[in-house]
Amino acid sequence: MTMELRRCMTLDDSSAENKLVLEQEELRAPTAAEMGFDKEPFRLGTLSIVVLGATGDLAKKETFPALLDLLAHEYLPSHVAIVGVGRTKQDTNSFREWLQSWLVKSFAGQMKRCKEAMPSFMKKVSYFSANYDSKEDFARLAVALETEETQMFLDGIGKEVPTEANRVFYFAIPPFAFLAAASSIKSTCLSTTGFNRLIIEKPFGHDLTSAKKLATDLGALYKEENLLRMDHFLGYEICQNILSVRFGNAFLEPLMNRNHVAAVRVTLKEDFGTEGRGGYFTHYGIIRDVIQNHLLQMVTLVAMEKPCNVGGDIRDAKVAVLKAMLDADPEEVILGQFTAANGKPGYLEDDSIAEKDREKAKYCATFAQLVLRINNDRWWGVPFIIRAGKGLEESKCEVRIQFKESHTDPRLFKEECPRNELVMKVSPHEAIYFKFNMKQPGLSQGVTTTELDLSYNHRYEEIYRPLAYTRLILSGVRGEQESFVRDDELIRAWEIFSPLLDKIENGKKEVLKYPFGSRGPAAQMPFTSGMDPKPSAAPHMGGSAPRPSGRRKALLIGVNYFGTRAELRGCINDVHNLYRLLTETYGWPSHAVRTLTDDGRGNGGMPTRQNITQHMQWLSDGAQAGDVLFFSFSGHGAQQEDPHGYEEDGMNETILPVDFERAGMMTDDEISDLMVKSLPEGVRLTGIMDCCHSGSGLDLPFTWDPRRGMWREAVNPFHCMGDVLMFSGCEDDDTSSDAASMYSAPGGAMTTAFCDVLRRNPSPIYPQLLQMLHQHLSRGGFSQRPVLSSTQQFSLDRPFSFDDIHPNMNPQLGRIFRQKFPPRPRAMSGPLADMLGPLGMLAGGLVVGALAGEVLEGGFGLLGALF
Repeated sequence: MTMELRRCMTLDDSSAENKLVLEQEELRAPTAAEMGFDKEPFRLGTLSIVVLGATGDLAKKETFPALLDLLAHEYLPSHVAIVGVGRTKQDTNSFREWLQSWLVKSFAGQMKRCKEAMPSFMKKVSYFSANYDSKEDFARLAVALETEETQMFLDGIGKEVPTEANRVFYFAIPPFAFLAAASSIKSTCLSTTGFNRLIIEKPFGHDLTSAKKLATDLGALYKEENLLRMDHFLGYEICQNILSVRFGNAFLEPLMNRNHVAAVRVTLKEDFGTEGRGGYFTHYGIIRDVIQNHLLQMVTLVAMEKPCNVGGDIRDAKVAVLKAMLDADPEEVILGQFTAANGKPGYLEDDSIAEKDREKAKYCATFAQLVLRINNDRWWGVPFIIRAGKGLEESKCEVRIQFKESHTDPRLFKEECPRNELVMKVSPHEAIYFKFNMKQPGLSQGVTTTELDLSYNHRYEEIYRPLAYTRLILSGVRGEQESFVRDDELIRAWEIFSPLLDKIENGKKEVLKYPFGSRGPAAQMPFTSGMDPKPSAAPHMGGSAPRPSGRRKALLIGVNYFGTRAELRGCINDVHNLYRLLTETYGWPSHAVRTLTDDGRGNGGMPTRQNITQHMQWLSDGAQAGDVLFFSFSGHGAQQEDPHGYEEDGMNETILPVDFERAGMMTDDEISDLMVKSLPEGVRLTGIMDCCHSGSGLDLPFTWDPRRGMWREAVNPFHCMGDVLMFSGCEDDDTSSDAASMYSAPGGAMTTAFCDVLRRNPSPIYPQLLQMLHQHLSRGGFSQRPVLSSTQQFSLDRPFSFDDIHPNMNPQLGRIFRQKFPPRPRAMSGPLADMLGPLGMLAGGLVVGALAGEVLEGGFGLLGALF
């Protein structure tokens, strides 16, 4: 056993990268023979490690200490040359003196093995001055490398003669110099007898465009197998352990899915600021600096499927989960920037920020909290919550897998049991622990949380654990591709964050202020969308859900308002699109589907006010438990003042039949009376309203709030017995639009998205369906956000189905506020002038525009109004 110093990872007070902190301990390091390295092919040849940027901070603090560590433990072959390349003009002796003084200072605890290896290491180090874009300089470097390799060959005569010359080029240089250096190496410095590998440190581009260009340009020079893109987080002991913990424990892997996991939280906190790096940081921000790369790598390791082997299959599995990941939603992001507090300056007070960048710096995020979602069967509905920031109350990096709460019987436990958690802590002290519940000690029967703790500092205190750079440089020499980032993995990572980064750089995301030393912005979101909500109502009071009876009815209404100044284009197409979805994708009988369209071709006739009323009654009449119903309306929607004050916003939502000018609009109250309130328990009605102001078009009592991850009850809820679910094209104060589809003619954006999504996946779970609808609309350039409302509160962690009848869970079915008031008028009647007035005013004072043919292009706006 040798006396050495263990290097524990902490966060450098001058950057987000690592520095070496040395503690004196007795550590046992396995030999190269014990690790199986002594027989590997790379040890049979000469090895030249060329460090570009040799005089920079990265090389000084990370690369050269790691190389010394590797040589001291004999993990590198004896025939090795280490060549530092930099633009600084100096000779080898000057460079050796500078480097040795730094290494001695770094290893101040007198690590015995590294101290003993220092003279040998320094003899193997040389220095070469070169400009990275100068092929002449690199041609001279090639001669120097050949000279070193020839000498190593001669040194091996009589011992073990090297058979090939292998070269590794380590890029510790700024990203703008990557391509020039790679091109110069390609032209002059490649070995013809052994392998050539380029280890490139992040950042890999500044955005998606630059990353693609860098990948293309490097790909034109080198094969993918020669390019090793390093993310040093992949070298951390804990990150290396994630796959072993997941797939090496039979009890754990079956729990790692949406059925058991409530959320995954990945956190990187730093208790220091930018300290002189503000000039750099202004152009990157916290998302580019650590989230898009380091923390995303941790997410992929937690979420990926089990690979077949430890080679390329690991990277295949990581790419697969990235492809299933949805783009980061700007609506689920909180940004912050630290201000002066606790004796520390604010970010904007960093003197390294150039004067020309001061305005840009105001929008630079030093804190971000966001959620990532994965669109696959294993993880859909589980939020991956990422939080990173500088100038916070503590420094730590961890992955926390939070399992769902145990549904405990109150007869057994007096209180709910806390969630179990699996925590993998990278810093400040490496640890893996599992939080589980047990009885409180003593006479109490209460439950308490304790930890099964594996702290590396205690359990493995006598075992040598290399730092990230030591591990990854060795992996690069050995050609272990799984420890590095592949080009398609890199590009997909940028794709996930590009929409968000674009919005931030365009100044469309607010950057909140938080005091240095705090936990971050006060307005951090919980990001619990998709998790099982805790019902605000009383426990279930109804029976079990009935099985579908097989009886089905559907009413599809589409109004284009032909020949009027309010004419629309896609509403009848919506009817055809939904008809095909029901009959072809879900197998509904065609005779059960009634269509009302104003082209005269609907099997139910024209969508007049009277005919719509009769068919709504037809849809609900005679309904029995187990029946499955469907309703849709595509056309104009509007609002008018609520005369009774039931509506939270003071407005009733309305739909416009084809004869609305003569017969009047139909209010949400009337539609609810006809189709919703009359339904008995056990009947399922699914509705789609693709019109403006449709958010509460059926007056249902509960609306899903995706940001809070819970159902929100209306101020004056109208409860009923049936199970009614509605997808609305927009919120009450928003508009709906037309869209094109790959499956059908242009139609409503919401209906098109609904049909397209369900054709691809007929049974997504509810959060997945909502997110895919939102993504479909966003890709089409529409700002409207779909709304889900219901008569029941139910867990969204279940597949969508028209036949999924939810049991009645309303404890206050008599709480129907309208019974306290006189009956409402069933409709507004009279000519259009009576309803809108000569200047196009609604009763509540809503301006809708004069009849001047101002139909919004591509929208459902009536006469250019915000209907």
